[in-house]
Amino acid sequence: DPSRPVFIGIAASRDVDAYLSGVEHEEITSLEVFNSSFDYDRQPGTVQPELPGDQDFWLEEAGGVGAQEIEFDLAEGEYTILVMNADSSEGIEVEAVFGIMSSGVIVLIGVAFLVLAVAALAGGIVMLVFGIRRPRSETTSAPPQQLS
Repeated sequence: DPSRPVFIGIAASRDVDAYLSGVEHEEITSLEVFNSSFDYDRQPGTVQPELPGDQDFWLEEAGGVGAQEIEFDLAEGEYTILVMNADSSEGIEVEAVFGIMSSGVIVLIGVAFLVLAVAALAGGIVMLVFGIRRPRSETTSAPPQQLS
């Protein structure tokens, strides 16, 4: 139902695991980005979770009707993104789009690969030049003759 408010939040995985302890939910176990498929496991439970928006462990969160968006600066650690009904009721259907922006890391990796490629090309040219060079033919000279 598109008129139901949803909640999306990101937090340390240990905090989300504790929040969902005993709550029946589905957890994505693998995500294939290029063919837009995923596998998930259903986690059993009987506990009704508290309202997600009332929790204080979220690093970023958004909620409401319609499209919701969060932005998060990645840092070292394990994080979980949680999407659920804002009133913590069961049953949700979500269409999600994920994106990653990098401020220089990708460029740095690209430059490193470019430098390696240029070095490999230069090495290949050097090997090609020395491999194609024909060996010089040795000139044989006649042994000195004695004049009598």
